[in-house]
Amino acid sequence: MIPISKLGLSKTVLCCFTLLLVLFVSVGRGELDGFEDDVDLLTGEEQINSYKGSKPESFAEESGSTTKKRSKDAKTNTRIDKVHQSREIEWDEDEFDGIPPSSSPRKFVATAGSTKKDETSNNTYQWLLGGPATPQKHYYYEMILGVFFLIYVVNYLLGSHANNKLAFQWVCAFGNPQADLASNFHLLGHNKDPHAWGETPLTKESAYEFKLYASGRHYCKFMTATLSLKKRHDLYSYLWNLIFPAEDTVSIDVAMNDESMEPLVFAVARTKKAKAMMKDCSDLGKLATVLEAPDRRKQWVSPKFSVMGESLEVAESLLVDSVIENILSEKAQSGVGRYFQWMHFTDQCSSQSLALRGEAKVLSFCFSLPKLRSMEEHQALIRLVPRYIDAVARLVVSAAAKNKAIKARAQVEEVAFKSTYHERQQAVWRRKADKKAAEEEAESNMSREAIRKKEERERRRQLKKSEQKMKLVR
Repeated sequence: MIPISKLGLSKTVLCCFTLLLVLFVSVGRGELDGFEDDVDLLTGEEQINSYKGSKPESFAEESGSTTKKRSKDAKTNTRIDKVHQSREIEWDEDEFDGIPPSSSPRKFVATAGSTKKDETSNNTYQWLLGGPATPQKHYYYEMILGVFFLIYVVNYLLGSHANNKLAFQWVCAFGNPQADLASNFHLLGHNKDPHAWGETPLTKESAYEFKLYASGRHYCKFMTATLSLKKRHDLYSYLWNLIFPAEDTVSIDVAMNDESMEPLVFAVARTKKAKAMMKDCSDLGKLATVLEAPDRRKQWVSPKFSVMGESLEVAESLLVDSVIENILSEKAQSGVGRYFQWMHFTDQCSSQSLALRGEAKVLSFCFSLPKLRSMEEHQALIRLVPRYIDAVARLVVSAAAKNKAIKARAQVEEVAFKSTYHERQQAVWRRKADKKAAEEEAESNMSREAIRKKEERERRRQLKKSEQKMKLVR
């Protein structure tokens, strides 16, 4: 069992509130069970049936009943006398008209100290005789809902604070003036207000998503970094992550200049993610294949990763030995390499992101975030971004590889054009039908003289067209 001292502050508070919730439920159930026992003791089925089934009129008609019925009533009265030992009560015969008279008035002797059970007995006795009963209210469900709402609010505050703290730590480590991002980009952030959220270049999109915008660098237009953190503020997502753990990630997208990138499609991802990318990314599915390790290279990526691209020449040029050794090798998976998820370079970007809409040449990276105390381990991965911006811009592709890439893109465009031929034809037919329907509707609203003039104009136009054809034949 995990000790509470090793859990975070939010988990400790949640555990305390859960114990309180269990305590409230157990106490509530115990009191309800005791109340039900009291009712069962005082109101058996025989007592309820005897008093419910007897009506005042029947009592008046059957005053001369047999001794057997009187003995049964006497037994019932004796049972009630034994239970109600709280105080002395004398019945008024005129008050209970229609009830058969007994030999002597029933008396109840009060005990020295009355308890809660005695009060419950008197209330039940009054209910049996048709008198008013004091209702007992229990607010156990309201208390449970209140405790649950309090837990949700506390979890929201603690979860939001944890995400804010992690985002601040990341931007302080890599967005300060001495860090790599600030030294490679002229402008970080696009907040015009200097007193914006946290006075940092980060933009808070939601309680679990933060964005960083950067611009002012050679070979690229801009860069966006998106921190997608776990939904710690949501209690349901928090409990779900306890069963199925998730990771905090940062996605970095760089929009390249049109003249700074050759036609290429290249990606490195973990094997499971690579299969999903081949299905979801149209450029990888149509233009790229999974590349095998070349024989002439001494070092290649770990078997946990898959390399996808159009040509092995481009893959060898981009995957240099230093990157493989420090991040993508099997040895690096116990260190910095375990935070690497994937990277994707393409000139056929089809992202639906608002920031990348209209951009075709994009470099994308995705890394897992380390813990707060291990943020410096992320430094080597952040350095990949400016390094590959320069590497892609300075990449020299052979003429054969470039021609192959251009032909592949032409074939993809031709297939896409043919696949949309029927859709375009249907659109043309639809426009013609709409135009004809509009003309017929206009004719229905025209007078006879206007219709005659229109037909005359159409006849002249057709005659003129036929005369032009005859001239061409001569």
